[in-house]
Amino acid sequence: MAILKGGVDGPISGLVGTVVCYKVGDANIMRGKMRPRGKDSWSDKQVLHRKRISSVGSLWKELSKNPVRSSWKIASGLWPGYSLFVKTNLAAFSADGTQVDLEYLHLSTGPLPLPHQFKASVSGGNPQVWEATWLNDSGKGLAKLKDELLVMVVRDGKFSDLISTGSKRSDQSASIELPGGEGTVQGIYLLFASDDKSSYSMDQFFVAG
Repeated sequence: MAILKGGVDGPISGLVGTVVCYKVGDANIMRGKMRPRGKDSWSDKQVLHRKRISSVGSLWKELSKNPVRSSWKIASGLWPGYSLFVKTNLAAFSADGTQVDLEYLHLSTGPLPLPHQFKASVSGGNPQVWEATWLNDSGKGLAKLKDELLVMVVRDGKFSDLISTGSKRSDQSASIELPGGEGTVQGIYLLFASDDKSSYSMDQFFVAG
């Protein structure tokens, strides 16, 4: 059964024949009704695909309280940006979803550009301290002088909160001291955000060692 919200001119919510209607943010969505499947009706390929999507979904849930998730909502225009996150990151996971390639994974997205000659590496053999450099391309496209450099740390497959480095795009370099945490540092994700956090860049992964 479908419900008219706000009278005859309002959006439809619910089932209309074989079409499901619902609202996501400001968008009205319609999709076909899912047909029930028996437990043995999935092919091996479909089972693997479901496991892969489930792994991406688990990562999305892991980031539920992380401010970086807002970048996906802003970029997609739909709350909460889950579909765009899955579409972007599915290829980073193995066929069965048990392995993830951190270099192909993206924790943020958005229209802000990453700077040219963006580099980062461990300083003095200490994985807790990193040095990053880049070219100041402020004024090109959406890049601004005050864009803030942010970092996320990966330790044994677990991701830290989104952390400010205190550096701006105009600085062209940053010395980044990572917060303490359990596990081995595998690498860091660096990205830029506008001064008011209304726009983000896609991140770039830098491996430790």
